[in-house]
Amino acid sequence: MSRVKDMTSGKPTKLLLLFSFPLILGNLGQQLYLIVDAITVGQGVGVEGLAAVGATDWTYWLALWVIQGTTQGFGILIAQYFGEGSREKMRKAIAMSIGLCVGTGVLLTGICLLIARPMLRLLQTPENIFNGAAAATVIAQFIAFLYCFTVLRRMELVKLQRKDWHVDRMMIKRLFSLALPLVLQSILIAAGGMVLQSAINRQGFLFLAGFTATNKVYGLLESSAISLGYAMTTYVAQNYGAGLQQRIRQGVKSGVGIAVLFSVGVTILMILGGKPILSLFIDTSSSNAPKVLEIAYQYLFIMSCLLCALYLLYVFRSTLQGMGNTIIPMLSGLMEFLARVCAALIGARIWGETVLFFAEPGAWIAAAVLLVFGCIWKFRKESRTFSD
Repeated sequence: MSRVKDMTSGKPTKLLLLFSFPLILGNLGQQLYLIVDAITVGQGVGVEGLAAVGATDWTYWLALWVIQGTTQGFGILIAQYFGEGSREKMRKAIAMSIGLCVGTGVLLTGICLLIARPMLRLLQTPENIFNGAAAATVIAQFIAFLYCFTVLRRMELVKLQRKDWHVDRMMIKRLFSLALPLVLQSILIAAGGMVLQSAINRQGFLFLAGFTATNKVYGLLESSAISLGYAMTTYVAQNYGAGLQQRIRQGVKSGVGIAVLFSVGVTILMILGGKPILSLFIDTSSSNAPKVLEIAYQYLFIMSCLLCALYLLYVFRSTLQGMGNTIIPMLSGLMEFLARVCAALIGARIWGETVLFFAEPGAWIAAAVLLVFGCIWKFRKESRTFSD
């Protein structure tokens, strides 16, 4: 039980920070792998190689986010049952989630294997860049899986019994009702990103290389926001299951404060140290290096200045998800889709390539505004429910 985080008691700020920091370290480790991979390509292959890697970014994120959306939806129900104190239901939800993850994982793997090479060839990506990287990724993820599996087996709270594996259609239906909107949200976000990527690709390989360098650093910008989002989802879901509405409000205030603090810190770091960091991805001996660095830093500066919107987006989206509402977060994905598509298909043609620098932050702001109003509506609805 010492490994289990009960977030229905204690100071919200402390709980969120303690839950977030290990996740931040884990996310940073993952991002450092991607960064080292991009540095190797940028320095070893050159600007053209870095551009080629960037051309497939959104395709990669599509597959990853579908998996994350599925598992996050399942995790919401598990956390709610934990807060409710329904251990039997929680174990049943875990067992059904494992079965569903295996099934969807096999299906998604088959689809990705069928389309991976044709997609890479379509994007004119050098295959030698990805074949060592793919093996390293699979090995690393398998080791992480074994570690997590070993830890879970030692936890009495989630030790599954034979009866937990019996198919429960109602439980499966409820799990999918939470997960599917999040999967659709991920697809919408990635689809908008692909449209945006096509507009970036049309600007030439120097522009694409600059964007790619910044997008690799973007993972560092976003990692603590993602971790805070996971902490918020777990905190809200547990307290929602326990019926502690006022405590959820306190947690949201704490989450907003942490989000602002983290985003300001990251913004200052990126503005002051952005150019040296970006230089790691670019072969400085190349004659094109100064232009690529200029494009990359301009994009990084704009994203950094508007980073607070991204962090608040995660707080409010995770709050709604923790309360069992995944429809409004899905609609926020639609807002991101529309913002990116409008920037790529309309804005760039009217005002030029500069608009593309604002496409990503514009998507954050559009989604965050919807999520803030969604949270206000949800809290008012829950207040009326409790008063009745």
